[in-house]
Amino acid sequence: IKSCKDWLTEDHETPYFAWLHLFDPHSPYQEREPIIKSIRSDTGRKKVEAPEYTDDQINKYRQNVDQAIEAKDFMVLVKHPMSTETDPETLEKHYSAYLSEVSYVDQQLSELNRFLQAEGRWNRTLVFLTADHGEGFDHDYFFAHGDRLWESAVRVPWIVRLPFDINGKNLSRAIARHEDIFPTVMSYCNIDFPIPGLEGYDLSNTIAMNLAGRTPAWSTIAPPLPRKSVSQGLVTAAYDPHFKLIRTGSSEREKLFFLTKDPGELDDVSHKYPKVKERLSKRLDHLIRKSRIPSVEMTVQEREQEDQLKALGYIQ
Repeated sequence: IKSCKDWLTEDHETPYFAWLHLFDPHSPYQEREPIIKSIRSDTGRKKVEAPEYTDDQINKYRQNVDQAIEAKDFMVLVKHPMSTETDPETLEKHYSAYLSEVSYVDQQLSELNRFLQAEGRWNRTLVFLTADHGEGFDHDYFFAHGDRLWESAVRVPWIVRLPFDINGKNLSRAIARHEDIFPTVMSYCNIDFPIPGLEGYDLSNTIAMNLAGRTPAWSTIAPPLPRKSVSQGLVTAAYDPHFKLIRTGSSEREKLFFLTKDPGELDDVSHKYPKVKERLSKRLDHLIRKSRIPSVEMTVQEREQEDQLKALGYIQ
């Protein structure tokens, strides 16, 4: 924040673009004092109940633990990486530390806000605030982020503050993506020139009028993580206005969620809505073909060898 303030102080008149990247709410989490004490005192009043896990979940976790210990890769199992037990106290400790990081960033942004107001810049500055991902504290014996597409990781805020609060305070329920940020910024800044291949939509009118959005159906990908020794492989998800289908590895491992009624993605409703599942599954097939993602069965070394053979012209 200090570097950003120093840079902004150098010139008061020239239009500027500032990108402020705050990395703090990210694993591994640092306990921020004295924020963490306040959070722990609040959460300590609540009874922490042990979660109930199925035998399949427990067996899967033990398998992952064995693989992680052998590979010395604990990042994907930080709930309790050296044990086959997942205790609520450990999860609560990390979650509280994460919340303290979020609160710390809030304080830093408040400091920047006060600076912009004192400098007379706030009412003529367009502010966009978003995150590249969330953190998973819910599914799969897993928190942090990576090859997971649960809503806790992919549903992030996008806050737009316009100069002089042109539209006032408004909560839009439009479906938006990070690809939409750049064309929306161009619109607000009256920048009008074509950019070939530019993805995303201008959502300025959607924000102003609280419209439903132009992308009611879309898909997303979490590719295999070669840096992770324990990885789910390719994960894809397809949305429509009410449903979400997650595919892990292959089409045999698909789960359908009725997000409108089940935002926590707890109930697989594939058997209730087979036609919806079939439709979204076909969209994922198309997405994977279009994206040309390497087969998830290939190891990192095999993909490197394939790239070398392609470079030599032996395979297409």
